[in-house]
Amino acid sequence: MNRKLAILFGVGLIGLGCLSADLRAAETANPKVRQLSQIFGDQSASKKALALVRDKRANVDDRRNALRALVNQRNVGLTETLKFLLDDDALRVDAIRAYGAIEDKQAPRLILARYSKLDFQGKRAVVETLSSRKNYATALLVALKENTVPRKDLPVYLARSLSTLLGESFTSWYGDVRELSKDRAASIRRLKALLTPERLAKADARNGRDMFRSICAGCHSLYGGGGRIGPDLTGFNRANTDYLLLNMIDPSADIQDAYKLVIIDTKDGQFLAGTIAQEDGQRVVMNLARQRQMVLKSDIVSRKVSDLSMMPEGTLTGLPDNLALDLVKYLQTTKQVPLP
Repeated sequence: MNRKLAILFGVGLIGLGCLSADLRAAETANPKVRQLSQIFGDQSASKKALALVRDKRANVDDRRNALRALVNQRNVGLTETLKFLLDDDALRVDAIRAYGAIEDKQAPRLILARYSKLDFQGKRAVVETLSSRKNYATALLVALKENTVPRKDLPVYLARSLSTLLGESFTSWYGDVRELSKDRAASIRRLKALLTPERLAKADARNGRDMFRSICAGCHSLYGGGGRIGPDLTGFNRANTDYLLLNMIDPSADIQDAYKLVIIDTKDGQFLAGTIAQEDGQRVVMNLARQRQMVLKSDIVSRKVSDLSMMPEGTLTGLPDNLALDLVKYLQTTKQVPLP
């Protein structure tokens, strides 16, 4: 190395050292900087993030952001942390969903053991996560057969995913998934009889907003808040009960290409079902339930596009009558209501 190169090399090392020091100083005050440090492999930042995630006294949003960054990084220290979070009310659902990206052979046993005590959102997270990998799905099928997970808790769109992922072992127990559409007219009649003006007048729109936030807002926005996987519902004809029922019971009847279900199988065993958010020559960014995930095209084993909507057909039919009434009452509001 000549003298000029040696000087430049030395200056570069000093610069990197200063940048690292600056990042360490900044990350303590700014969670965004802390996430950048994790992404670029700063081990001390990862340790701090793991500690933050486990600290129940810390701000929940900071803990959630740190967990998301660690999951994106596929951090090896997450295995024990996710197990710890399964008993943390604030981040339990986040931990359940993280198992979709962080494969753990113990995950099905750990989350199914807690299934009966979970709320609706938690149970939906379990069945969605266990439908994301073949070994997880095999455990879910056993749980379904043993009624640890009741059949009614499995929405139609996940039944379709499982029929693709597990094949005959699933359909021989569940039946022909394609035949489910025959029940849609009966479901619409039953719900129309339930959703009378008298019952809707007594329903709780505030609780309906909470239900929307739990089961709809991951994909849809309303009054400026929510996801962007599906259409913004604010300007839709929500006052018309027939219109709502048709679109909630049969969402695939008239579907735009942007909302068609895309199924991607990856080299590391993930089974991803969602819509395409972005795509270029090297990567695909998918809208999944409650999250986005980037997949390198070089990691894709297979990719299929379905004529089915990402929206589950069983969203409304799978709810208890009182919650269905509350949700529809909220959907028919003309302005935002407070949460309960």
